[in-house]
Amino acid sequence: MLTTRGIAIRVVSIASNLILLTLVTPAELGFVAIVRAVLTITSRFVNEGVSAGLLRGQRNPDERDYAALSGLQVVLVLVLLAAALVWPVPFRGFNALKAEWNPWVLALLCSLILIPLGSGARVRLKRELEYRKLAFVDVSTVMLQNAGLLVFAAIDRLFVGAFIVYVGSYAFFNLVQFAMSRGPLPIFQPRAMLATARGAVGYSAADWLLVTKDHLLPIFLGSVFGLYLVGIWDFGMRLTRVLNVAIEGIWQANVPVAPQLVQAPAKLRKLASDALSDAAELMVPAATILVVSLPVLIRVWPNWSDAVFLGQVFALSFAFWGIAFASLEPVAAAQRGAAAVLGGHFVSLLGATIGLALYGWTGLDNLAIVAPPMYLLPIPVWYFLVKPSVRPGWSSVLTKQLVIFLAAMGVYALGTVRDWPDLVTALLAVFAILPLVRPITLARRLFVDVFPASERSGPPADIEASNAQHA
Repeated sequence: MLTTRGIAIRVVSIASNLILLTLVTPAELGFVAIVRAVLTITSRFVNEGVSAGLLRGQRNPDERDYAALSGLQVVLVLVLLAAALVWPVPFRGFNALKAEWNPWVLALLCSLILIPLGSGARVRLKRELEYRKLAFVDVSTVMLQNAGLLVFAAIDRLFVGAFIVYVGSYAFFNLVQFAMSRGPLPIFQPRAMLATARGAVGYSAADWLLVTKDHLLPIFLGSVFGLYLVGIWDFGMRLTRVLNVAIEGIWQANVPVAPQLVQAPAKLRKLASDALSDAAELMVPAATILVVSLPVLIRVWPNWSDAVFLGQVFALSFAFWGIAFASLEPVAAAQRGAAAVLGGHFVSLLGATIGLALYGWTGLDNLAIVAPPMYLLPIPVWYFLVKPSVRPGWSSVLTKQLVIFLAAMGVYALGTVRDWPDLVTALLAVFAILPLVRPITLARRLFVDVFPASERSGPPADIEASNAQHA
């Protein structure tokens, strides 16, 4: 039953993104991207970085830690609401959204009051390795968002619908997690809250660099260039979120496990090596097939012909980033602490800034130039932050994936040069790699085996047997 539900949810989630692009224009998708960016930036200010100290620490948090976390988050939500009432312009994406949307923006911010319920619960579920519960919450929330956007796009009410969908899905996300793992009520003791804040400083800084790259950049584009360019950018980002299915489970599984293996370098190296092989086996075929198929898919999305090349560059760049992120980043963070997370996100933001500078200075009319430096520069940072004794080496699995990539890209390049029909080129490129990919195995692992790397590596021996089966 869990397997059937996992397949159905993930297929519907990806398919809904593909359908949405047939119903909206770049400007409409740009509006949705700004709304999502506002919610993500504000929620991360209250949640992700603040709670990361409890999640990634080697000590198991106690009830007082969770209560102090909730209290700190309540205070942060109230600060945000007060700021939005006094100066609403930043919360409208610096006028990327017009003033008429102020009431809806406030409603969006009010949904953050549920974070103190869901945040601590999510940390507990991750530390207890309750991966199936987390997968259900994450994928169900994404499915709810996509289904809601489809409905409002179909009835031509996407602008209002974007606010309704994100408020509703965010409430669902936090309340369901709280129901799965109830925690203590918030406490408002300054000393305890300050201790929680101090433990999260490095992770919060790293998270803000990630937020800047992923969500402040669309706001910048919207306020300077308009919603159309934001929509084109979001097209590329949506493709990366589709590909993220290939590595999200591997990364989430390794984040809580890696710190507990720091004193066992051989096991930690095995965790990283397994994650590298698994991520490559899933990501390379998925990204390659997406790249060669995109010119065909764009015929179904006539509004998005300007985004084909951008989408291909984003997909390829993200594929390399995703493989390194899933396998190296959790290990680097376990060994080096918040500095590893901070360094990776800082270099990625620096790469995005370099890309935007090149876009402005060279007069190019395509944002694709931003993707390679944004996604590729963090890879050597993570690699060198992982201690040499733990770094995963080259393997036969990686050689096979390199052959798959080169074979498909070679056929695609030949078809492009000879001006073959897009459909013929895509089919030949896919058929060229099918003997190596084993599509049934790929589909099963991509949609069913949510956490493949940790299945083979296993959790530390001191984790309860009832939780170890989820690893």
